[in-house]
Amino acid sequence: GVDCADIILMLIYTGFRIDELLSLTPFSVDLSSGIITWGMKTDAGRDRAVPIHSKILPYVKKWLARGGDTLICNPQGKRYTAGNFRNKHYYRALENIGVSRLPPHSTRHTFASLAFEAKIDTLAVQRIIGHADYSTTANIYTHVDSKYLKKELEKLN
Repeated sequence: GVDCADIILMLIYTGFRIDELLSLTPFSVDLSSGIITWGMKTDAGRDRAVPIHSKILPYVKKWLARGGDTLICNPQGKRYTAGNFRNKHYYRALENIGVSRLPPHSTRHTFASLAFEAKIDTLAVQRIIGHADYSTTANIYTHVDSKYLKKELEKLN
């Protein structure tokens, strides 16, 4: 199978849906500006500008170098379908790295939760993830754990 830990990181650091990442073409990636312009499903999510985080830049370059029809492509340079990728590669990769079997969409929740903990501007998070309203991001996608809540509470004097 494909070693796709890098793809999982790309999902987490872009906030893309699995279908969005798998349908990205090389033309969507502008390395000179460090921006991926892509997105589907909603008006707010369509053709949004998503910065390429420095942690995933090497992986984006690696996949671009494959020269496929899509950024993430099979060895023949063709697009993976979400179902095929999820069942043949994604779940196996999670198992290999010791992560519980969560659906690919959970990477969007991880993105939103990490962005919240890092105190990234809410408008930026909303635009990157492609939600029309930040309340969707905050109320559905952002998960905080008790360790984070304890750390925040300790800020009280």
